[in-house]
Amino acid sequence: MRKKLLFILALMLTAATGSWAKTIDLSGLTADCTANDGDVLTGTTTAYKVTIAADATVTLNNADINYNGYDGPAIKCLGNATIILADGTTNSVTVPDGNSPDMSGYPGILAGGAGTTLIIQGSTGTLNVVGGYVAAGIGCTNYNYNNDMSRDTSGAHCGIIQIDGGIITVTGGESGIGNVEGGGDDACDGIIINGGTVTAIGHSAGIGCAGGAVGYITINGGTVTATGGDMCAGIGTAPFATCGDITIANTVTCVTATKGDGSGTYDCIGAGYCGTCGTVTIGGTTGAISAKSFVYMKANSDGAGNYWSSYYNGTYGYTADANTTIYKGAVSGDIVQLSSVDDIPADKAAILKSTAANISLTYTDSPSADFTGNELKGGTTVTAGYDAYTLSRGSAGTGAVGFYKFNGTSLNGNKAHLEISSSSSAPVRGFISFKEEDATAIKSLTPSLSEGKGDVYDLMGRRVENPTQGIYIVNGKKVFIK
Repeated sequence: MRKKLLFILALMLTAATGSWAKTIDLSGLTADCTANDGDVLTGTTTAYKVTIAADATVTLNNADINYNGYDGPAIKCLGNATIILADGTTNSVTVPDGNSPDMSGYPGILAGGAGTTLIIQGSTGTLNVVGGYVAAGIGCTNYNYNNDMSRDTSGAHCGIIQIDGGIITVTGGESGIGNVEGGGDDACDGIIINGGTVTAIGHSAGIGCAGGAVGYITINGGTVTATGGDMCAGIGTAPFATCGDITIANTVTCVTATKGDGSGTYDCIGAGYCGTCGTVTIGGTTGAISAKSFVYMKANSDGAGNYWSSYYNGTYGYTADANTTIYKGAVSGDIVQLSSVDDIPADKAAILKSTAANISLTYTDSPSADFTGNELKGGTTVTAGYDAYTLSRGSAGTGAVGFYKFNGTSLNGNKAHLEISSSSSAPVRGFISFKEEDATAIKSLTPSLSEGKGDVYDLMGRRVENPTQGIYIVNGKKVFIK
């Protein structure tokens, strides 16, 4: 009897601690499945759908749920749900997105109903989500269109969609992240992005409301790129749709919003054509953005009153805000020479120096800057035999602002970098630009200077214990000592 009681207690403890969690190999499915709290999904399926139980946390570990039917989302959340992207994994959740006779009205991931929250978390794990032709990528079903053209409101109103991290790309037939254009019942409680790298592309809004209403959009962190369809905002609404307040905090790494083509007046952050939007607040400043494209980013302080960043866009040209100077850069041996320019043409990479901690770039259709001789590059690839050097304050984040060897796994395609030969004996380590008419640089920094250690250095990067009269570098700033 005692052994039996111990066995029962063990079973109860196992259930209470979630040890019933299992790994589900999608490749072996013979029917649709339900993932419970603690389950891990791996493998590939094109024939079956996954339901996430209410209040469950589920991990995607190289999971491909590419459902090829038209009768439901690839993943359906029954209530509150958390999806974790395992580090270093590649995951895909898709439904058919073509304009077929069935016209899929289901998203790749259907969030839970009103009052619930879908949370997506991760670090280096990636997730690609594709919604149906008349559906969001992540969000609601379409009120009007199902595989039999019936009206189904069961998934038309979703709760909050919250992204905390991961590398996530979402494409929707309607909004990328949000709701759809199905009728008044189509709604999303709200959208929150706290971190990660998020790219959202919609035939309606990239992030926001395609029809009906979205309660609010709040972006607190991460790198976010949102692109809308014709007459739609990148972040905000589609034509005649409604969205609450849009808030982009000054803690974001970078937010880029681009509106779709079309006639009429509408915003890239705010309301689409004839749409309605609440208060738009970006870094504490209120007002919608009507330009074709707009970029808002955080810059790195150099400890001397200036802030530095970089930018690259392969499609559009930009001008900078009044606090910011744009530079092109040329490499000669171990020296980077910076020269100020008026704007950033498309497909050109540039360095940005500001007196403010955040930088704004606004689309221009007529960039005029001459980038001849510019050796700053954009994109995510590096020429064989070369190393990438990116703008930062060193590995500890406290050194001199400059170019440091990139040791990560994936370059940020919207930032500038330098390519230095892997065999170089004196690779570029940093630069300091003092003023436009004397844009200059220092040679390869010693390890102590590049990490910001010590107090006084000469222009060759050598530490000076007892400086005499002359020009020196003190705390990353050029000074004259009498």
